[in-house]
Amino acid sequence: RSIDLSGCKIITNCQLNNILQMCGDVRYLDVSYTNISDFGLKKLAELKLNHLNVSGVTGITDATICNLSVATGDLMYLNVSGCHQLTDTALLQLYTFTHSLQFLDLSGCYRMSGATMNALIAQCEK
Repeated sequence: RSIDLSGCKIITNCQLNNILQMCGDVRYLDVSYTNISDFGLKKLAELKLNHLNVSGVTGITDATICNLSVATGDLMYLNVSGCHQLTDTALLQLYTFTHSLQFLDLSGCYRMSGATMNALIAQCEK
């Protein structure tokens, strides 16, 4: 199942949580350029995502990525470009997906260090 809410500025955190609760078998989620925050993505741990696009979502922090890291899906695509609150803490959580990750966009995440990015990339098998 796929959910694409990209650019939808009127979606709220509560609405997204309700959608994710009703559609528990979501594999593809795009909430790029929305006003969603960590609260709206608290259900990530319950999903088996293989595609997540949160590019341009400035309201998310390391907490969202930490939450994602305990999910049981094999994440293959992750776009967090422009999520400027993310730090090395988020990057370290992504080690969970080094076996499956095929696409990772960290552009505009200026609080992440180059050294930590390079270490993560070196761990990716693909």
